[in-house]
Formats: sequence, structure tokens, C-alpha cells
Amino acid sequence: AGGWRAERQAYVAGTAHPGWEPQADVAARFDAGVAAALAAAGSAGVVVASHGMAITCWLVARGLVAAPDAAEFWSTLRQPDLLAVDLDAGTWRREV
Repeated sequence: AGGWRAERQAYVAGTAHPGWEPQADVAARFDAGVAAALAAAGSAGVVVASHGMAITCWLVARGLVAAPDAAEFWSTLRQPDLLAVDLDAGTWRREV
């Protein structure tokens, strides 16, 4: 019921699906990759690319997107899309 889009919306909103990687694991793996990229970049910024579900799980885990808003956030991602994330400020914005 609802098809692939509904399954993915439920997933980013926190529903566990059998056989799917747990959201916390996705967020932790993504966070480790971002941390490694930032450490390697020194004072420079980094560009990270991924699919929208992983980024959504990560932003929710970081508290930059509220869990109740995760499905709507994911649904509004464009393909492709570009988000500027400021971890120090705890903010994100969509770039044109």
C-alpha cells in the first residue's frame, strides 16, 4: 500500500523495514564519512554527495531536521539537489 515512495517516507521518518539498514547505522556511517572529509580538508569546506535518504537520516540524527518532518523533507528534495549544511550553526539551506 502506497508503493516505493511511501516506503521511503516511512523509513526516513523512523519506521524499520526488514532487510533495510537501520537509520541510526546510516546516520553514523554518513557522519563518520563527513568527519573524515572535514578532518582531511583542514580549514576548507567539503562537498559530500549521496542519495536523499542517507542525507535525510543524517540530518535527522544531527537534529537539523526534526524527525516528524523527515518524510516531508525527503519528499521535497530535488534530483539533483544541493544543500549547504553548517554543522557549527546547526543549520542547512537549499542552494539554487
